[in-house]
Amino acid sequence: SDLSTYDLHVIASFPATYHRYLQRERVHQRLNECVVFAPRIGDKVEIDCEVLESKWSQKWSTYYITVVDSHNHAFFFAYRNQIKPGTKFTARGTVKRISGNQIQLNRVKTDLNQEE
Repeated sequence: SDLSTYDLHVIASFPATYHRYLQRERVHQRLNECVVFAPRIGDKVEIDCEVLESKWSQKWSTYYITVVDSHNHAFFFAYRNQIKPGTKFTARGTVKRISGNQIQLNRVKTDLNQEE
């Protein structure tokens, strides 16, 4: 056989890679459906939201959580713990920046348990 061990490992990784690709596509499609919302920088907001994705940033040693609120607005913020996709909660924070149709919050507080 002309297949090396490396080739077999690459082939074996295809299903998991494809699954991650589909998850990313679903998140991007959902974010593209969001309504543009432009609060002022410094405004305080309270949102009932659902987590779309939670990504670890090695550079900043924190998770970046992307959420959609009940009004179909997209937000993201840094958070000390991972929050699983699909989790629903209330968050309060300050508008730090607006990037496209996503709003970055800082000083975010949630109603999640601290162990979450």
